[in-house]
Amino acid sequence: MPAEQPLIDAREEPQSLQTIVRKLRTLVGNIPQIIWIRHPDGTLEFLGDQITRFLGLPAPRDAAALAQLVHPEDRERYLSAWDRALRSNSGFEAEYRFQEKSGNCRHFISRATPIEGEKEGGWQWLGTCTDITQQKRNEERYRFLVRAAEEMGSTLDYPSIMKRIAQLAISFGTTDFCFILLKERNGFPLPVAASSQDPAVRTLVEEFQGSGYYPRRQGKSSIYQTLQSGRSILVPEVTDEWLRSIAIDDRHYALLKRFQARSLLNVALRFRDTIHGAMCLISSKAGRRYDLDDLHFFELLGSRAGMAIENAKLYRQARQAAGLRDEFLSVVTHDLKNPLSSILANARMLKQWAQGSPGGEKAVKHSELIESSAHQMLRLVRDLLDFSRIDQNRMEYVLAPVDAGKLLREAVELIEPLARQKGVRLESGLPDREIALICDRQRILQVLSNILGNAIKFTPERGSVTTVVAAIGDEVVFTVKDTGRGIARENIPRIFDRFWQAREAAQLGTGLGLTISKAIVEAHHGSISVESELGKGSFFTIRIPAQARARRAA
Repeated sequence: MPAEQPLIDAREEPQSLQTIVRKLRTLVGNIPQIIWIRHPDGTLEFLGDQITRFLGLPAPRDAAALAQLVHPEDRERYLSAWDRALRSNSGFEAEYRFQEKSGNCRHFISRATPIEGEKEGGWQWLGTCTDITQQKRNEERYRFLVRAAEEMGSTLDYPSIMKRIAQLAISFGTTDFCFILLKERNGFPLPVAASSQDPAVRTLVEEFQGSGYYPRRQGKSSIYQTLQSGRSILVPEVTDEWLRSIAIDDRHYALLKRFQARSLLNVALRFRDTIHGAMCLISSKAGRRYDLDDLHFFELLGSRAGMAIENAKLYRQARQAAGLRDEFLSVVTHDLKNPLSSILANARMLKQWAQGSPGGEKAVKHSELIESSAHQMLRLVRDLLDFSRIDQNRMEYVLAPVDAGKLLREAVELIEPLARQKGVRLESGLPDREIALICDRQRILQVLSNILGNAIKFTPERGSVTTVVAAIGDEVVFTVKDTGRGIARENIPRIFDRFWQAREAAQLGTGLGLTISKAIVEAHHGSISVESELGKGSFFTIRIPAQARARRAA
């Protein structure tokens, strides 16, 4: 490749001034920036022809006429920058918008450097105007896509996402009407959302939806083609010929014509290789046409919409699976209650019979074992059901005034048989006055019984468990302290996690008790915490606002 030749080669014969000027003008005319030279009085010694190509307007004669092309909202800032430059003979820099002949705006950034003129004390500003419209457009679109992703990701409600996608497409400002189709399993397109800023168009959409002409599998609709293939379709200029090519009949053509579409764009709503739907965008304003930049931008919006739809579908499937699980657990619980109740009743009868019979000690022991196992199974079923309700935010709470001291006494009485059986000393600091608390009595009793039961379960023979209740400020505080094995420091953050158990406790429960207890306490806007050291026992604290208002199930 030959080396680049300099504009003026010193080895050649001297060139005329006209030749040099002609070369410079050719060079200036072929660069993307607008070159200009301005005098302090506003005279434009030179202004590149690019300004006419950019704006579609005649070149202004002086600086004042040039300032009139600046957008009114930017003009004061533009003139102030020039005022500072002229007063101090310093450089000029400003970012502003020029108005085109069509009424649209283009963004420019201007920079100029003062140079001393031929006359003493005379200065000129040699500068450039650089078109940064595409850069500004890309920045705006990037911000819009970030906001759109946040808005679409803020909900997992399927209909809300569809409606929001259509509204976002309209809000960007290049689209007058948008409607969305989803692909159903049977292959039929399902209209799910439509949006327009024009009330008349919204009325037309309702008429169109009831006309029976919405895109069908057998139809020639362009959006159905996008729905099936995933390929975008760009129609920069919608003509009568094109409308007739997709119309089913004359009535359909007449309806399509009423949308006054001047430009049209279809993009797929996809996530990876899965096409969830398609979005049709229509521009009906004169002078505004979709182009390849718009195609790329709305494809990016479509991919983000596809991800939001995928998340919503997965969430809906998870909810359906959880519902089946709840239904299964309800059936299992119902089916287990009767036989377990029968087992418990017969175990008690066997125990009573054996206690009055000579040599019945062995039968008593076996009946107590059967009774204990049946109770354990009932607790397991109850925990699974409670966990399922909590997980689905369907746990019901019945609030009523209670005496926190009496509530703790009842929990202690329920757990005393287990303490005697293990040889653990159970101590309680019960108040001598009423401590008022508004809560779900049965659920808080369940929490206290669970914490006390765990404390006894993990405390060795001759150990102790101490529980106290007190009113502190506007809270009721329950504490349970034991002298058991304690909890390793690294395990403390995990003890409230679902199904988690320390290795040494893996055979002692379901791993749901503390998870359920924490959820119940937090539903009362309270908190539960633990302090523990391995080998020195644990200290649980339950705090509940005295006037608690439990969160209701959804």
